[in-house]
Amino acid sequence: MNDTGSTFRCTSLVFATLLIACFATSESAGDFNRAGFYIRAGASVTTDFYEGEVEDNISGASVDIDPAPGVNARVGFRFLRFLALELQYEWIDQYDIDLSYSGVGGRIEVDQQTLTANLKVYPVPFWRVQPYILAGVGFQTFDLDGNLSNGLFSVDQNGTALAARAAVGLDVYLTEHIALFGEFGAVYTDEAIRIPSAVGSDFDFLLYAAGQAGVIWRF
Repeated sequence: MNDTGSTFRCTSLVFATLLIACFATSESAGDFNRAGFYIRAGASVTTDFYEGEVEDNISGASVDIDPAPGVNARVGFRFLRFLALELQYEWIDQYDIDLSYSGVGGRIEVDQQTLTANLKVYPVPFWRVQPYILAGVGFQTFDLDGNLSNGLFSVDQNGTALAARAAVGLDVYLTEHIALFGEFGAVYTDEAIRIPSAVGSDFDFLLYAAGQAGVIWRF
């Protein structure tokens, strides 16, 4: 069984159990939607949306990209009960793009770090359980290194590109100051991976989905 998948399923189960417990408990006195600063920290599990893009741009290629773990941290300010601004950093552990085509293959190793400024909206901000949606823009730094055709061609690329983020999530307050969150979203990067022309053409649809869970501290 994939360790990353097992960890994410266990985290989801714990989060769901706490969510049910909150619903089963009567609301105690507390201001869960007050204005103020907060910090968040959590774990991420990502999966790509561009295996098909790679296969289309490298004729005859078979592509396999495994999910990758990561971490994320945020600092934000909730200035209205239904609106907040935050700065989010996410680091994704190195993941591999494994290619096989025409009897040969190769691997590209990818490192990504993303920083976005997010606008967060709470449609129902009145209780311990608060769903939200967010959208953000920022930058992503990336580092690609690998080889194709069993080392005949190399890929070596790094830089910074524009990035956009969209997500839906849920905050679950245990106390006025401590909460848990779960979130699912996607990050798009305005960058092309350059492929040697003898192998295929560049591909630029770099989109990954991320599931996140973690802890919130409200000041």
